[in-house]
Amino acid sequence: MMKTAVLLQMSLLLFVAFTGSRADRARRYLDDNGGERQDQRGVRPDLQRGVRPDLQRGVRPDLQRGVRPDLQRGTRPDLRGERQDLRGEIQSPRVTDWGEWSDWDMCPSESFAVGMALKIESVQHEGDDTALNGIRLTCMKDQKLQGQVSGNVGQWGNWLEEKRCRASGTSTSYITGFTLRSEEALGEDEDDTAANNLEVYCDDGETLTGEGRDSGDWSASQQCPSGTAVCGLRTQVEDPQGPEEDETGLNNVDMRCCYLG
Repeated sequence: MMKTAVLLQMSLLLFVAFTGSRADRARRYLDDNGGERQDQRGVRPDLQRGVRPDLQRGVRPDLQRGVRPDLQRGTRPDLRGERQDLRGEIQSPRVTDWGEWSDWDMCPSESFAVGMALKIESVQHEGDDTALNGIRLTCMKDQKLQGQVSGNVGQWGNWLEEKRCRASGTSTSYITGFTLRSEEALGEDEDDTAANNLEVYCDDGETLTGEGRDSGDWSASQQCPSGTAVCGLRTQVEDPQGPEEDETGLNNVDMRCCYLG
């Protein structure tokens, strides 16, 4: 009976010593590691700072710098005056070359130029003449107006009445070419006017002549390739030069040609 009591007492002492040793080891471990678990304050080892391994700096692999794969540098195929049916361009001869060029001003998709209007400054007699200051084309699709394009426009003069290609039934005639009337540089102390008038050609053979000024000479005819028509333009216009300086308005025009449907 005494042996049994001694054995029970020894077993109890061994159990207490064992469990106490484990608790001490656990406390020492926590003290040595700042009380943190190996997974760092509840953060999974594979997610540092809450960032998924496949998302560096929050950027999806298919979107570098926020740019869609189909939009490189943020440019859509039809942006900056581009059209999918663009064929080429026709240019006025550079008789004078003063001023800044506008961006391309394009008719909406599948529409073409059917009419033109000119901004003309009348004769100033003792004042400074600038003649042609602006060109505006009217765009149409299926005999429905789609807006107007003009590029840069000078500040002098007034818009004259529009001239438009003929339409017959369900058929519309489009502008397919032009010629520009321009005056050469006259030299120091002379009154330059640069571009004076515009004439456009319709695809049915009709010619529309603007009511501009008559200084200078007509350029050679500029024609779109067969099967295309004018679908946009850009213009070169000189900015105001200041008091006592010689001014001009529009100097040159280029037009773009797009495939007809």
